Amino acid sequence: MASSGPPPAQGPIPSVTAEMVPRHVRYHAITEEELGMVAVLSNSIHLAFLGITVGALVAFWITLKTVMNLTTDDRTMFRALMWLTGLLSAYFLAQSVADVVRSRGTLNSIKRRTADEVAR
Repeated sequence: MASSGPPPAQGPIPSVTAEMVPRHVRYHAITEEELGMVAVLSNSIHLAFLGITVGALVAFWITLKTVMNLTTDDRTMFRALMWLTGLLSAYFLAQSVADVVRSRGTLNSIKRRTADEVAR
């Protein structure tokens, strides 16, 4: 049985051309408060997981409080999941706080270095 598509290409493989493109750099003036906000929010992965785990914790708690016909196995499972997401929420909260402290420390060292260079 013959294939209905076109025959495979015969001959040399086409070459690739590399082209160097000049870079353009833009500088924007921002305030220290804006710089601080950018530095703190750049490490937001722990904040995202904190939001997810807190949302799951609330969902499990609401399920335990509102659904009356849960079996004992289901109730035990939701309690365990609620405690697990509570522990994960505490972990991600601690990591988020550590990220903020680390970011502020890095930002302050950059500000000090910049101030020292300007003073020279």
